[in-house]
Amino acid sequence: MVLVCQSGNRAVDAQIKLEGAGKTGLRVLDGGMNAWRAAGGEINEGARGKWAMDRQVRLAAGSLVLAGILGSVFAPKAKWLAGGVGGGLFFSAVSNTCAMANVLGRLPYNQGAEGYDIIQVIEQLSQAAD
Repeated sequence: MVLVCQSGNRAVDAQIKLEGAGKTGLRVLDGGMNAWRAAGGEINEGARGKWAMDRQVRLAAGSLVLAGILGSVFAPKAKWLAGGVGGGLFFSAVSNTCAMANVLGRLPYNQGAEGYDIIQVIEQLSQAAD
């Protein structure tokens, strides 16, 4: 089974969790869909509704920076909001983590239609393999 996400990072996280729960033989598409797309791989995309997480992060970060800069016209200390977001983006790049994506991922908009129980997923995968 090949696990796939946009960049490959969440697929690696899923692989670790699934292997920790006893599932073996899992592979991750290196570089995710971004690498697949760049290599000219065929993609069948369904209807687009939700924004990708990176796009949501760019919108939130850009909005906060803009608010900090515009707000600093009236309240000079508001510039620190923009600086804080910039520092967070820098740390995100260096550490390959994203606190803003973690927060945005908890919003109802970014939740699936139902929650997923990892044990149930493994059982379904095992049944499909039989």
